[in-house]
Amino acid sequence: MITFYKPKNAIASSSLLALAVIAVIASGGCATPPSTGVRASESGVATVTPPTPSPARAACYRPTCCDDVNDAAALRFEPHRLNCRAIALTAAGKNSESLATLQSAIALAKAETVQTVAATEVLCFTLNDAAHRANELGDDAGSRVLFDGNLAACSNRFGATSDTAAQALYGGATQHLKRGRYSVALPQLQRVIAWSRSNGNRGLESFATDALGRLKDESGDHAEGQRLLREAIAIKTAVFGARSKEVAVSYTNLGASYIETGNGAVGRDWYRRAIDLYTEALGAASISTLDVGSALAASHLADGELKQAEKLYETLLPRFTDTYGNTDEHAVAIINDWGAALARQGRYADALTKFELAVRIRRVTVPNSVRHGYSALNAAKMKKVSANCAAAEPLRSEARRVATANTTNAQQSNAEAVQFVKDTLLFEQECAPPKQRAARGKKK
Repeated sequence: MITFYKPKNAIASSSLLALAVIAVIASGGCATPPSTGVRASESGVATVTPPTPSPARAACYRPTCCDDVNDAAALRFEPHRLNCRAIALTAAGKNSESLATLQSAIALAKAETVQTVAATEVLCFTLNDAAHRANELGDDAGSRVLFDGNLAACSNRFGATSDTAAQALYGGATQHLKRGRYSVALPQLQRVIAWSRSNGNRGLESFATDALGRLKDESGDHAEGQRLLREAIAIKTAVFGARSKEVAVSYTNLGASYIETGNGAVGRDWYRRAIDLYTEALGAASISTLDVGSALAASHLADGELKQAEKLYETLLPRFTDTYGNTDEHAVAIINDWGAALARQGRYADALTKFELAVRIRRVTVPNSVRHGYSALNAAKMKKVSANCAAAEPLRSEARRVATANTTNAQQSNAEAVQFVKDTLLFEQECAPPKQRAARGKKK
């Protein structure tokens, strides 16, 4: 029997003290679907309503005040002006310039000794932005320092249980959740929910409830996780509307929970609901729509519903290439998984075409990675089954070379590297001469 392996999906997420909410789902992999479903998270939180200003109120240094003509005086405060400039640069796609400007705003706000209240207000928002950028760059320790500073500044300026403090705590809690630090994230999310309810911020309450549902589910308490996710759906429906993309996020997470617990049919139904909402809200070619579509196809593949998986991959590939590009890993994963669906139907020549295309791209884009290695190994398996081991030798050699390159990672308990090295060795045993196979058998 020909078997394939695919690393687990990874979910990229970010959160900002901002207004937009977008689920970011990054799917990865080599040939077969992961044992767990795809997950989604909010990349924003509910709009914070500023306190009702008095006639003689101080200037507003929030990001939402950057274009307020009544707060033109605030723009004369350099940290605020720089933060507004950073926001505009981000909107224009000038991310590196925006980050440098944001860092300057933070430095000036920290050094301020006269307008300390204004400086603290600016820090509440700039540190949040910086924390999530550090998180996106993989700087866990650096982002933790920034999240803690963000929470301290927001609590100091607006109150320890204010909306802004709750949102800052939510950002830090989701960072812990993403890193698997469940014992730290759990009480923080519970506090966010309590503060949100007290403040009447049902939008933030819904996001934190969804996150707590994911935490429970990922910790193994699937029943409680599913209950919380359904609660999040109910709140989001009331706040954002039944056809909102916010609801689609929780649909996705509920679908993932059912798939992880072996109820693929129910999970796929929730995925389809999410795809319907994402398509309506963001379009058929949006990243969110495509990534849930990929997870849906992977679930069909995992359950042996090969024709359904193949049909979805055929539909998804042109959309993925249009959105991500021909050589992006998202598109290559679709090619590779399509190959797995074909191989399991015994259509080895068609599967070989897909795997060879995947390995040609990965030689350039992710050389010597586990994904590169699996594409080579899968193509070698197709060569062997359709011809013989000798015909598969160039691809076998390539897989062996990548396995050797990943041996160090395997020794460091990288689960995917360990599995790939094992799979490569097993395949080599299949192609070993009879005497060598017999000798290996005697050693066991």
